[in-house]
Amino acid sequence: MKLGNISEELKKLAIQTGSVFKMIINPYEGVIPKEESDKSRTKYFVVIGIDEESIQVGSLLINSEVNINMCHMIAQYQFCIYPENYQFLGDKYRYVDCYRIKELQFKRIISDGHYIDRIKPEDFKKVIQYVNNSPVNKPSTLKKYGIFIEKSSAPLML
Repeated sequence: MKLGNISEELKKLAIQTGSVFKMIINPYEGVIPKEESDKSRTKYFVVIGIDEESIQVGSLLINSEVNINMCHMIAQYQFCIYPENYQFLGDKYRYVDCYRIKELQFKRIISDGHYIDRIKPEDFKKVIQYVNNSPVNKPSTLKKYGIFIEKSSAPLML
């Protein structure tokens, strides 16, 4: 391995379930900019799975607020994380948006993403339950990322 590739190789190793990254995400990746003049937004996201070919990464955005315009549909699929558990949050709690999985390109995370932290295993387990209970995440997508839970499994613990 050449010295210049160490950072890239380390980032490949860091892209695993539960990892938190920060990256500029564009509208074609499913993020709407806050202002009309903006072309993208910098977002934190949690990796929930990687497809078998390591091409796409299933991700969930971390938001500072629940979208008030969609609250009636998405509120029950928002998992709150607290600053006392995650230093990168500063002093404010945030929400992992489990309503809709965002599919990001593995190569793009390697080139543009910044590794931040990992979600605690007990929180990650709950996040996966929320993701599985969302009406918009298809079983085929959940299976693609290895996180599908049979509906007859243990009850949801919110």
